[in-house]
Amino acid sequence: MKKAIIILGFILCTVNIYSQIVSVSNGIAISKIQSSIGYENPIYTYSISLSLNYLNAKYYEVSSRIGWYNKGGNTDIQLVDCNGDIIANNISNTMGYLQLGTNFRGKLPLGKFALFAGCGPKIDILLKTKSNISTNYISPNTDLDLTKRTLKSAVFGINPEIGIMYETDQLRFEISSSYICDLHHIDKNDLNIKGNSLLLLFSIGLIL
Repeated sequence: MKKAIIILGFILCTVNIYSQIVSVSNGIAISKIQSSIGYENPIYTYSISLSLNYLNAKYYEVSSRIGWYNKGGNTDIQLVDCNGDIIANNISNTMGYLQLGTNFRGKLPLGKFALFAGCGPKIDILLKTKSNISTNYISPNTDLDLTKRTLKSAVFGINPEIGIMYETDQLRFEISSSYICDLHHIDKNDLNIKGNSLLLLFSIGLIL
């Protein structure tokens, strides 16, 4: 956690000096856990973030953000109790993360529109976990036991993105796709679990 705070300080240290555009992004996070048991079905959840865009030039800019999204997945495993009664027809796990990151963006101007692509480091900080079943019915420290006790508190990675923006004198509108790629596993038990996610976002920004 201390490493995450230190890196965040370096990422955001120039924001107050160079900030030019403040944006709010809303959209959908599509996530499917990658593990040995195979979470066959993705989950679709809401994502929101606040971004500061600075060093804004014709062909490039830097964008720092803080946001919320979920990793997770759903697997078609049926659970029964000791009496043979069905407890659940599937197992769904959701993990809520606070994301911090900075991307360097290249831009291709097309009048008031611009195509852009960017990439940069990100840190996901685990805030909460949720499952549709009780931990009493699953074996501890397995691919199905995705609780705060078994997961890393911070996950480092990269965040490539592509999109299109449109600017007026005071506002910027963006539609973008962002792929959150973890550089290591999200669990503490060396089970090779990853939680890469796709974000589809719409943003509105105020040009300062």
